[in-house]
Amino acid sequence: MPHGETAIEAIGRVAEQAGFVPLPLTWPHALAAGALPLPHRDPFDRLLAGQAIAEGYTLLSADAAFDTLGVPRVWS
Repeated sequence: MPHGETAIEAIGRVAEQAGFVPLPLTWPHALAAGALPLPHRDPFDRLLAGQAIAEGYTLLSADAAFDTLGVPRVWS
């Protein structure tokens, strides 16, 4: 990390250098998250799952709790 750079700034810089593109939260994402089953109630996990479902993405996570939400998930 360059001197004076915060951790948040470093994450943004590294993500940009790696070619990552932010995925804004949209109404379709929120609606997909709201339609998920209730056994898993963590709101942030539900938003991630809703985004993945609405966009047709696979979620990269070691957290098996996502499996109860019906989102495709891989971890290797």
